[in-house]
Amino acid sequence: MAKKESSKIDQSANQSVRLDWRDRLSRGTRFAARCIVWTTCIIFAVFLLLVSLFNVVNPPFTARVAAQYFSSGPVFREQVDLNQLPQHIPVAFIAAEDSSFCQHWGFDVEAIRLSGEGRGATISQQTARNLFLLSSEGGFGRLIESTIAGFLEILMSKRRILEIYLNTSDYGGGVFGVATAATHTFDKPVYQLTDREAAKLAALFRSNEGLDDESLQQRTVAILDGAKLISKDSRTACIGS
Repeated sequence: MAKKESSKIDQSANQSVRLDWRDRLSRGTRFAARCIVWTTCIIFAVFLLLVSLFNVVNPPFTARVAAQYFSSGPVFREQVDLNQLPQHIPVAFIAAEDSSFCQHWGFDVEAIRLSGEGRGATISQQTARNLFLLSSEGGFGRLIESTIAGFLEILMSKRRILEIYLNTSDYGGGVFGVATAATHTFDKPVYQLTDREAAKLAALFRSNEGLDDESLQQRTVAILDGAKLISKDSRTACIGS
């Protein structure tokens, strides 16, 4: 009889231990879930705050600028307002990078499918990458980039997205933005660039992909022709052209 009583007590104790561990595991899971939810909400709130701020204030830094500064050395940046630029400069970059910029809502599904790292992305996606990401390799990276681009399209005007893009483009060697690139390349202010120089500057944005002089010349001519075409058929209407 005593053995049966002892056995019942042991079984009850073991069951209590199992229930206690299950309860602890359940509480731990709920706590982890709450942490994930709160962390996600905080990150999202900070993101919305930054985007709202960048809508009226030029970004003092970007993910790529920070990476350049801490890993490779000096950073060369000069901000320029879109209103200060002759119309042919932003048009050249639209022709070079995203001829459907004024028509899409941040991303082009077909372009994403066909593109690799840094290629085929819209100006909105590139702006998202410049501001918040170091790269967008892989499907998940491109998904994050496209999601951020979608929010930029909702919270910013096309003109503002393009303005930030022009000021945050990475030309390599610590040179960021068209104003700085124009000074380094042509030794004159960006607003003095001719149509051909603007097209060449847009072509040089891809020069780190191994363009030789002949290829650079061909791409410059193609951008010039593309700029004329999209201006004629009103594909730059969203920036006032």
